Amino acid sequence: MSQSPSRIDFRAYNVGFGDCLLLSFGYDAAIDGRAERHVLIDFGTNKQAVGGPSLRDVAALIEADTHGKLDAVVLTHRHRDHLSGFDPAIGGATIAKLRPDAIVRPWTERPDSAPAVPGGHGMAAASGPASARSPNQQKLLDVLGAGARFAGELAAVPYAGRRSVAESSMSALAAMQLGNANAIAQLDELAAAGEAHYLKAGDPLSLGMLPGVSVSVLGPPDPDTWPAILQQAAQSKEYWLGAGSVDPAALAAGAAGSPIQVDGDAGSLMEPGPGRWLIDRLDDHLVHSAERLVHQLDGVLNNTSLVLLVEAGGHRLLLPGDAEIENWGYALTAAPDHQSICDRLRGVELWKVGHHGSRNATPKLSLFPLLASAPPNRMAVMSTLVGFYDKTNPVPNQALLDSLALPPFKLLRTDQVARSSGARAVHLASSGSGAFGPAD
Repeated sequence: MSQSPSRIDFRAYNVGFGDCLLLSFGYDAAIDGRAERHVLIDFGTNKQAVGGPSLRDVAALIEADTHGKLDAVVLTHRHRDHLSGFDPAIGGATIAKLRPDAIVRPWTERPDSAPAVPGGHGMAAASGPASARSPNQQKLLDVLGAGARFAGELAAVPYAGRRSVAESSMSALAAMQLGNANAIAQLDELAAAGEAHYLKAGDPLSLGMLPGVSVSVLGPPDPDTWPAILQQAAQSKEYWLGAGSVDPAALAAGAAGSPIQVDGDAGSLMEPGPGRWLIDRLDDHLVHSAERLVHQLDGVLNNTSLVLLVEAGGHRLLLPGDAEIENWGYALTAAPDHQSICDRLRGVELWKVGHHGSRNATPKLSLFPLLASAPPNRMAVMSTLVGFYDKTNPVPNQALLDSLALPPFKLLRTDQVARSSGARAVHLASSGSGAFGPAD
C-alpha cells in the first residue's frame, strides 16, 4: 500500500478580498479508515465579491469538500482577510465540527499569560514566557501589540460625512489590521484539543496525519537571525513598479536568488507612539503621518506570515500567505540552506500568489525568476478583488498581472473564474505525476 498521495486537489474559494484555500490529498487505499486528507489554509475576507458566496456559504462548501473531516488548519497570519471566517458566528462553528487534528500558526501567535488588549484588537504576547524572549523578539511583539491598538483607535474614528477621502481610505486600511478576538479564541480552543504548532523559518513541521506529505517552513524568520524583518522598505528594486510586463524568461536567465534589493528608506520599525494624541488631532497636515504608520503596520503583520513549501507525490506547491520582501529575504539569500531552497522553488508547479497580487509580496529580482524558470505550465492562483485595497498602490498590481500573463505561467484568479463560470472556487487537481489542471 502506497503512503504517497496519488491525487492532489487545490481549491481557492471565492471569498472576495481574502484567502481561503483547501489542499486535499487522495490515496489509492484507505489509511486508518480514510483515503483522503484535507488542510485548510486561512479563512477570511475584508470584502466579499458582489454575488459571491458568504463566508457561511464557504464554510458549508468546506464541510462538503472535506466530507466532514479536516486534518489540519493553517493560519498564515492574523490579518482579518485571512482570519475572520474562524469566528464561530460566521464559519468557525462549522470548522470546529470538522475536528482538525493540528493547528499551525506563526511563532508570533503563541498564546501566553499576558493580558489581551481590551476589545481583542491587540497582538497577544507570544513565543513563550517573556523571560525566554530575546530583545528583538520582544521588540517585534511590542510593535505588533501597540500597532493593533493604534489601528483599533483609528478604525473607530467616525470619518463619514466630515473627513476626506484619504482619511476614509486610511480608516478602512486600519480596520484590516484588526484581528477577530472570537476567531482567535476559536483557533486557540482547537489548538488546545489537538496539536499546536507555532513556527518560524527553518523549524521542522511533522504532520503525521498527512502520510507522504512534507511541509517546509520558509518564513517568517526570527528577528534574531534576520534583523531585516524589523525594517520596512519604502521602495525597492524588488517591487513591481510602473506599467507593462517583465519577460519571465529574461528574468529566469538572470540573477535568480540574488540578494534582496532594498533601497534608501528602510528605517527600523517604530511603535505608533501616543496614538490617542494623533487620533484627536487628525487634521490634514497629520494625515500623512497616520497613513505612513498604518501602511507600516500592514507590512509588519504581513511579514509575520508563514511561508510554506509543500511537497507530495512528486509535486511542489508554494503557499506564501502575505509575506513581503523582508520575510522572503532570509529564505532566498541568508538561510543556511538557501541555495537548496532556491533550487526547490524552481520546481514549484502550483503557486498561490502572495498578498492578493501586491507590488511587494513577490520579489521581482530574487523570487520571480525562480518561479519563472520551470516547469512549462506553472499554475499561479490569485485570490483577489479589484478596487478594494489601497488606491495609491492598487492590488492586484498591473505590472505583476501582465507578467503572469506570459509563459510559463497560467494565472487563475478567484474573481475572474467566478465571474466567467459561476464557480465558487478555483479548483485544480493533479493525478499521479500529471500536471495540475482544472479538476474534472
